[in-house]
Amino acid sequence: MLIRCPECRVCYRIEKEIVPEKGRKFRCARCGRVWRVLPEDLLEETPELENDIYKPDEAENEQKGLEEQALFHTGENETWSESLSEKSEIPEPEIKSDGVGEKTPEDAHASENKPAGAENETAAEEEKEDNEDKSENELSDADRMKEIFSRLDKQNEQLKKEINKISPLKKTWFDIKRALGLDNVFNRMFFLVIMVIIALLAVFSFRYDIVRRFPGAERFYAALGFESVVAGEGLEFQNVSRHEYEEDYIRKLQIKGFLVNTSDKPVKVPEILVRVYNGEAFLLQELTVLPPVDEIRPGNRAAFTAVIPQPSPLSRHILLTFTRDKKQK
Repeated sequence: MLIRCPECRVCYRIEKEIVPEKGRKFRCARCGRVWRVLPEDLLEETPELENDIYKPDEAENEQKGLEEQALFHTGENETWSESLSEKSEIPEPEIKSDGVGEKTPEDAHASENKPAGAENETAAEEEKEDNEDKSENELSDADRMKEIFSRLDKQNEQLKKEINKISPLKKTWFDIKRALGLDNVFNRMFFLVIMVIIALLAVFSFRYDIVRRFPGAERFYAALGFESVVAGEGLEFQNVSRHEYEEDYIRKLQIKGFLVNTSDKPVKVPEILVRVYNGEAFLLQELTVLPPVDEIRPGNRAAFTAVIPQPSPLSRHILLTFTRDKKQK
């Protein structure tokens, strides 16, 4: 049968009979761990566990081949020990055990003849040995933890050195990726869709500015059905005047002035839209006038005239602008 150290996972061959129902303590020859083995902890020897069986080197065998390893009985008021060198079935002399074993007739007879003081001394010795085992285990655990933390400190120092080699721009990009979760494929696709939507909204919202800078983009927006040029951009109304008169018993309102091209390129003249409002900015009348010319060159001007029949007596304000509609009211 085999037993396995819970710390370093090495296996040892033992006889099934030396492990009683209450279990027995063993000390690992490799890591020094002391643990209790119960009958249900025994393992069948299989080819898969062959490589895990402890194999001490020859020098260690020569040194420890003649040493006797004590097995301490943890029963009540009795002690029992035997030499592992006499057990040819156990090839691993490094295993130490202080578990509970069966008493021999000689041990039983000796325990009956022991006085009460001897029994107390035996119990004290067993308790002392248990405390020593616990101390060794605690010390071993402390050393392992110290080694682990030392290794972690070295890894942290190496990581800091690697981080210091990274440029600040890359550090910023890594922080952004970590904050936005861009290491995840789904998150990257989500943010890509959001960026595309934002870009399309920007192209639509700033289409007038884009066409002013890149006139050829007007065809692109026209193909999509969007207006990208302000009607009459670059033209100004100057010297505008109004005059009311009566003709054939019909009152009329005449509005005239000049259209001036203040830009540095020729501008096509769209239709002129005339709107009449009252004192409360309520629309009273509206009239569309055909342009006097099709195009005005830079620095030139063209006269226009608009006549509104039967104007409202409440008219107070007149608004002149341009429109793309091809109708006249």
